[in-house]
Amino acid sequence: MKKLRQRIFKILVSLVLVNVLGWSNSYADSSKKFKVLLLNKSIGTLNFNITNAPGAKKFKVSGEFTNTPFGIFNGYFYSTSERQNIDGKEHVYFKSSAKTKFKNRTISIKTIENSVVSISVSPKTESTPLSNLGQNFKQFINPTNAFNHLIGSRCSSKQIIYDGRRLSELTLEHGSTEFECNYKYSVLDGPGHFFPLYIKDVYINVFKFNN
Repeated sequence: MKKLRQRIFKILVSLVLVNVLGWSNSYADSSKKFKVLLLNKSIGTLNFNITNAPGAKKFKVSGEFTNTPFGIFNGYFYSTSERQNIDGKEHVYFKSSAKTKFKNRTISIKTIENSVVSISVSPKTESTPLSNLGQNFKQFINPTNAFNHLIGSRCSSKQIIYDGRRLSELTLEHGSTEFECNYKYSVLDGPGHFFPLYIKDVYINVFKFNN
């Protein structure tokens, strides 16, 4: 039964990206909007913003799902990641907030030189064993930075992602081209996504079009 459920919920998510090929790695601020498709049906939108300042850079992902199956996952969310150079060391401040039918959760993480120095999960009942300090993770990025890699002008290499509750992996699949990147997102440790389904494997297609 468990294997059948896993097969049923192998979800294909397609992000249709507009003008991504025109982006550069300059220090100019940027703002883009994307459609999110599930099984070729639009379920919501995502917004991605980049803000630059001397010695600092901030990414923000925000979105709204309004047309998920049976409205189960409809809701709002955002996440930010701000990188600052302080005394020659990289400080990264991550924050995420999600409000849907089944959850209202906020997470904050601070890292210095890729070492986690503080974690806050609210409400505390949403914490997992991976929400405790002292985790000895290998090189990782937060979900907001992972999204930045996901929509880059080139397909991203493998990324390890830590969100304060789980450790996940994003890997590039075969069949990727200049205009299409195919990924597999897998939860390595911690709970799955989308209560009450707890999905741990998601296949993501990123299509890149100039508008």
